[in-house]
Amino acid sequence: MEVTVATLTMIIVGTLLIVGEALIPGAFLIIPGTTLMVIGIIGCVVPDFLYSINSPILGAVVAILATLITTKAYQLLATPSPPTTTVASSLIGKNGTIIARTTSNNLKGKVRIGSEIWSANSDESLEIGTEAVVIDAKGVHVKVKKKEGNK
Repeated sequence: MEVTVATLTMIIVGTLLIVGEALIPGAFLIIPGTTLMVIGIIGCVVPDFLYSINSPILGAVVAILATLITTKAYQLLATPSPPTTTVASSLIGKNGTIIARTTSNNLKGKVRIGSEIWSANSDESLEIGTEAVVIDAKGVHVKVKKKEGNK
């Protein structure tokens, strides 16, 4: 294979990998793409470079630098956020819908608050579909009462 064909192939494949990274961020295709492009461009300028010991050394250095820069860039672009958790006591005063009948001294009842389902009990029996409000919370259980204005 002629050096020109090899270098142009490296540049084209490197470009395709970088475009692939733009389409699928986080796949880290930018690292081999950057490495191939740099070696291909240098190979166009200095054709004998591809057949020297310096070619794989430069490839390793570029790959390491591209890895460090890409990792840091992704960390800056998408800083990790702490996982979201709901503390039961933060639900006091929130409205929900009974999805499993609640009774006194029984945690078999269930209430949907937002998109979450909580074990619930109540002083009076509340049937499925009843709108309720959280009045107390302990651990992963809530105590509810019928929302004012419910029939």
